[in-house]
Amino acid sequence: MKKNIFLILLIAISATTLYAITIDVVIETTMGDIAVELYPDIAPLTVTNFVAYANDDFYDGLIFHRVWEDFMIQGGGYDPNLIKMDPTRPPVLNEYNLSNIRGTIAMAKVGDNPDSATTQFFINHADNSANLDNQNGGFTVFGKIDPNSMDVIDAIAAVDTHSEIPPVYNPLVSDPNMYDVPVNDIIINDIKILKNITVADGRMFLEGDFNYDFEVDLQDVLVMADEWLFEGIVDTQELTADIETFSGEYGGAVDIYNDLAIVGAPGEDDGKGAAYILKHNGTEWVQQARLTPDETAATGSSFGFSVSIWDDKALIGVPNADTSETQIDAGGIYVFTTTDDPNEPWVKLGKMAANDGHTEAYFGHSVSIASGMFAIGAPGDNEAGDDSGAVYIFKSSNGQKLAKFSGETGDWLGYSVAVKNRVVTAGAVYADNANADSGTIYVFKENLSVQGYPWYTEAVLTASDAIDDDWLGYSVDIDNGTIIAGACGVDGDNGSKSGAVYVFDYLPAGGDDPNSYWEQQVPRLTADDGEAFDRFGWSVSIDQEHAIVGAKYNDIGGDSNAGAAYLFQRDGDTGVWTQEPFGTGSDADDYFGHAVAINKNNVIIGAYGIDGSETDSGYAEITRFKPDADLNDDRIVNLLDFAIMAMNWLGD
Repeated sequence: MKKNIFLILLIAISATTLYAITIDVVIETTMGDIAVELYPDIAPLTVTNFVAYANDDFYDGLIFHRVWEDFMIQGGGYDPNLIKMDPTRPPVLNEYNLSNIRGTIAMAKVGDNPDSATTQFFINHADNSANLDNQNGGFTVFGKIDPNSMDVIDAIAAVDTHSEIPPVYNPLVSDPNMYDVPVNDIIINDIKILKNITVADGRMFLEGDFNYDFEVDLQDVLVMADEWLFEGIVDTQELTADIETFSGEYGGAVDIYNDLAIVGAPGEDDGKGAAYILKHNGTEWVQQARLTPDETAATGSSFGFSVSIWDDKALIGVPNADTSETQIDAGGIYVFTTTDDPNEPWVKLGKMAANDGHTEAYFGHSVSIASGMFAIGAPGDNEAGDDSGAVYIFKSSNGQKLAKFSGETGDWLGYSVAVKNRVVTAGAVYADNANADSGTIYVFKENLSVQGYPWYTEAVLTASDAIDDDWLGYSVDIDNGTIIAGACGVDGDNGSKSGAVYVFDYLPAGGDDPNSYWEQQVPRLTADDGEAFDRFGWSVSIDQEHAIVGAKYNDIGGDSNAGAAYLFQRDGDTGVWTQEPFGTGSDADDYFGHAVAINKNNVIIGAYGIDGSETDSGYAEITRFKPDADLNDDRIVNLLDFAIMAMNWLGD
């Protein structure tokens, strides 16, 4: 009764005070405060990058180092001694969409590289659209200055400036001077983010914004009220192909991102394969599209063997595709994108094969897309030796190849891949770095200190307790500086080949340690009820402090290979993981947990062996494992969550 009364009062108050909240920041300077409205819906990667640096206090104490009246004021890169600050995050892909008119805030770039923005930003003091919008892809506008703050911009733009030689400069340049430097320092004291936001999957999210429209309003309040009143019941939705086929293997691969999910069915149409995209309509998941390969696809090419979805693009692997009569199983990938046509919501953007492909390279055996790029595994690649394997990295906007990395003979590098926040990790499942076929994890990054930002191998990780045939890297995922890797061949506490999962955390340089490094966390993760030959770690996925692990050969209830999945939650203070059984197959050879994925509050699990109307037609299920309105991660919705949401709704 008290909840009902509170809800009535809330709606009454909301009806009179409702307004759309923008995601605002305040740049506090020695010449006054500058209020900024950000455009996360137009330039999400750029806004996320700016907010992340602000939350890290990166800008505190830096100056506006370039001031040019009737042009711009620029800051965020130098301290008062004109020492350049090194970026701590990868460059941001160009998102130019809006003109550089007076009062807008945009990102600076390095030279002619359109995708080189890091920390430096500028505020347009005049209409610069004629000379900035067309320079090397344009300069990304990601917000605007509140009109009431333009007097501060005008005052900064009017200060006296001079040229100055910084203490560290490139001796190869003919003119080492920095021009238009204010005579008296204009210091950024702080950049305050006024809303409680989080950064995940390379994107920014506002807590309490349940429909991801970058506003907290009455629609979101009603979601919370509904889940509060009805105790936020967790629900599961079963998914099958619209036309079930014999050995269709629906659920052979899965992925999920926000309100989109993708399910691969590599066995459909005599192994030509298919993939299904589902969208949550606010009430349930509905099939939005069935994607298929070209008509020329060969039987057994396995379209949908691997899948990944992020934002407006879907990536589908075809590892057994023949690229020519002499390149059998060379492999390939398809890229699909969304449209505004309700009759054809997804269309093929293109398909790719490795330009150095060969027979049994299996390019597309693993795929991952996020943060403006995608990674492709080709475990059979032989550039560095037979079955050395390879990982390819591409820019998702135009398919530009950024890098290729090879393993060593017999490693099968690229058996699994994952990309988040412009960091790529991959499994070399048969690598002998520690013991024979013990497996290895590779981490690839961009070198921000070198022109062009070439990619390099940052780390090669092995398990501290590795033995033969562990297969570390059979599955892998990464999120927010944590790598989770399956080693389904481990002879663990639960018996031979019961499997295990290893967690590696990134520890940035700081304090007494000048180096950044990846550290294995102990103990490794295993199933509390595991048994021999479960193959725990066959599939893994991580999002923030939650992880899901598949054990496809679990003999639950005596049914051989029925399969199971386990949900893990990490305590942010202690780092300790706790687990709970999350789901199981029903019959023998269901292979529940063969594929898993987690994003925010949703988990999708594939079980390609389940019999529907046809044998092995396959099955997947999506479970919302906690209410959307659970903002403090305690699995229930109560007044504490409402208080968090109210602060965002009312602007703190």
